[in-house]
Amino acid sequence: MYKSSIEQNKVSPYTTSFLSKNKNYLDLQRKICANPEQTFFNTFVDILAQSRSTLFGKDHKLSSCRNINDFRRAVPIRQYTDFEHYINQIIDGYNGVLTESAPLAFYQTSGTSGKAKYIPVTRHWREKYRGPALYAQWGLYFEGLKNVTISRNSVLDLSWKRCQARLYAGAIPRYSITQRPASLGNSDWMPPWYDEEWFVSDNDEKFKEVAKQKYLLNLSDSDVKIIVSVNPSRLTALAEVLADNTEWIISKLYERPSTRSKAKLLNNIVQSTQHPLRPNNLWPNLSLISCWNSASARFYQPWLQELYPEVNLIPFSTTSTEGIVTIPVDYHSSAGPLAVNQGIHEFIEVKDMSDSSAVCPSSETLLYKELEMGKTYRLVMSQANGLCRLDMADAYKVIGWVGKSPRLEFVGRVGFHSSFTGEKLSEDNIYSAVTTAFQRTLNTETIILPMFTCVPVWDRPPGYTLAVEWSDSYKDYSIEKFSFLVEKAMQEINCEYAHKRHTCRLRKIKVLPIKEKSFNKIADELSRQGTSISQVKHHWLQKDGNILSLVQQLDLGLGW
Repeated sequence: MYKSSIEQNKVSPYTTSFLSKNKNYLDLQRKICANPEQTFFNTFVDILAQSRSTLFGKDHKLSSCRNINDFRRAVPIRQYTDFEHYINQIIDGYNGVLTESAPLAFYQTSGTSGKAKYIPVTRHWREKYRGPALYAQWGLYFEGLKNVTISRNSVLDLSWKRCQARLYAGAIPRYSITQRPASLGNSDWMPPWYDEEWFVSDNDEKFKEVAKQKYLLNLSDSDVKIIVSVNPSRLTALAEVLADNTEWIISKLYERPSTRSKAKLLNNIVQSTQHPLRPNNLWPNLSLISCWNSASARFYQPWLQELYPEVNLIPFSTTSTEGIVTIPVDYHSSAGPLAVNQGIHEFIEVKDMSDSSAVCPSSETLLYKELEMGKTYRLVMSQANGLCRLDMADAYKVIGWVGKSPRLEFVGRVGFHSSFTGEKLSEDNIYSAVTTAFQRTLNTETIILPMFTCVPVWDRPPGYTLAVEWSDSYKDYSIEKFSFLVEKAMQEINCEYAHKRHTCRLRKIKVLPIKEKSFNKIADELSRQGTSISQVKHHWLQKDGNILSLVQQLDLGLGW
């Protein structure tokens, strides 16, 4: 499949070398899937070597560990909070805290409580783990293009950006996993478009402006064949920006002699179809997109098919800030095999996805070869970044096998939360944001909150509706101002939510005022329909939109 993609007379030697490197790592990943046992052992040995002589290793007597069972006995299953005092020591400048390889940065993400989490990033972790994973993953993408010639302008990579690090934890830079300031070299992920203008971004740039100017206008005359994102929301946002700016882009292309013929062609398309431009109008050879396609991300699939007709979709690796879980090696629509070369992955069977209780530190776990087809498991992960036996609270379902490696489909997070595009909203987030908004609205710290709940609403883009019992005592206060304050507070509380809002992947929170005692009436109606009274519980965050249907059915809206 690769032969015509890397012909010497069609692409530069650098690009040829890059494509061959991707193919080699993909071939290696497939071999690992076929026979993972030795790789599993080698990975365990490496992680243990990184941790054994550190403060964490001494605290847990890792020097006496000889095998995975010793390791499981020595290190209880941990929550991120159990690592915070180690993280704080790293921030304070101490060496050898979690890993022998010194942290050169922190990946920052939000936990389910909304509080920022700092994930150590070491050179060893990036070069031995993250880099090879990306080369293998992109190898599949280029293979998927089959006999299409690839050049540095054939790719639009939205999965990460080169951004200057501006925030620090102590003396260590911190940034999002999608905002790395630099590659560490050829062992790290180093694509040919690394120095392209469209790939280098200022931290303060808004996605709409970047998409409009750098991606759509500046690449309008490029032969883009593949667009890769992590979240599908970025792909839909790109298409929406193109649709909203169709006339502007065509007019700008008319201004350039070199793109005038392209402008005429695009204008004819718009005139004949009577529709705004789509990405495959701008790039007619676009044949592949990649993004997450499981759990809540699957809701984007019909939308993507509408915006990117006749363009193939390959799932992005199941990747968290803490580590990589699956790497696609074939063209399954939503699930990839467990990447046993990326960490030590342990599993606990999930009986109830709504159970938000923490895992017992001494819980027994299963290894990859002990998993059963059709069952769902909670992931406990150890990484060479020093986070050993971390309870990820992520659930995966075994839907098949690739060689001797389980094919895992991401189901979602265990417990109450909502996440359309990685925002991970929790009930604590909702409660805190509404409390803050009412305190600011009423200009007092002491308040009695009305009943409310937040409902995830699938839309284009998706978002959240906050239903609030709006009593007569609030009639002099503006709903619009309160909505603004809830939105502001939510962005302050949850950095992932703020990022998704700034990149146009979520709409702002809508406030729906409802009548007093509405939730009592909803509970009565559910009880009337046969729901056990013990199961009629109030939640600050809903799993679906059923409660909005009841608000409409029972005529509970205030109609403002």
